[in-house]
Amino acid sequence: MMKKYAEYNYWANLQLTNFILKIENEKLNTEIISSFSSIRKTVYHIWDAEVIWLERLLKSTVSAWPPSQIFDHETKIDILLSSSKNLLELIQDKPDSFFQGFTTYSDSKGNSLTTLNDEILHHVFNHSTFHRGQLVTMLRQLGYNQIPQTDFIAFVRL
Repeated sequence: MMKKYAEYNYWANLQLTNFILKIENEKLNTEIISSFSSIRKTVYHIWDAEVIWLERLLKSTVSAWPPSQIFDHETKIDILLSSSKNLLELIQDKPDSFFQGFTTYSDSKGNSLTTLNDEILHHVFNHSTFHRGQLVTMLRQLGYNQIPQTDFIAFVRL
C-alpha cells in the first residue's frame, strides 16, 4: 500500500503544481494567514520536507534547504516533483523488509532518532497531503475555484 501512496503523492503534487505554475508571481507571494504565509512558501515547505526525509532514508544528510538554492520558480517546482518521484522510485522495488526496517537520523535540533521506515513514509505523505489542503484553501482565498482534485480517491479512480 505504501508504494501506491507514493504514486498518489507524486500525482497529487503534479496536479497542484501544474496549476500553481499558471499563477502570476504576485499572487504566489500574497500574504495569507496559514502555517506558511504564502502559496510559494507552502509549496517550498513541502519540497523541503520531502527532500529531507528522502535523504534520511538514503542515510545521507542535506547540506542546504532546497528552496534556498537559487533557481527560478518553475525550476524549483520541477525539482519538487523530482523529489516526489525520487521517493516513489526509492520504495518502488523495495521488499517488505525495507518498510519494517529502521532509519536512524538527526533531527533539526541535532537529536539522534530512530524511526520505522513505514512510519517515516506515512509521515512524509501525510505531511504533503496536509499542506496541499492548505494550498487549496489559500488558492480559494485568492479567488481560484477550478482547482484540480488531489484527493486519494480521485487518484485511485483513474
